[in-house]
Amino acid sequence: MTDSSIRDQAIVPFCSNLTIAQDWGPLLAAAFPSGYDQGTNLTPAQHCCLNALADRDVCWRHTQLIASWFNDIGLPADRGSVRAILTGSASDRNTARFG
Repeated sequence: MTDSSIRDQAIVPFCSNLTIAQDWGPLLAAAFPSGYDQGTNLTPAQHCCLNALADRDVCWRHTQLIASWFNDIGLPADRGSVRAILTGSASDRNTARFG
């Protein structure tokens, strides 16, 4: 786990949909500096960041407040789709490791 993913996990419990511009939006953008490419597996730090956000209910209220951050990165702005990416990324990593 990288220092940035540890920091992301430490900050996310204090985040909400109302604080995206001040905290987790910039962290999300930093985790995906080149945007999200559907054909590429998530890095461990990206997975950790998205997973922490997906687990935080208050971040997903009034999604119109967060949509532009996700759209700019190329990620879907709905929680179910983010969880599907996380599930796919985890299974891809497990297949690569054990396949």
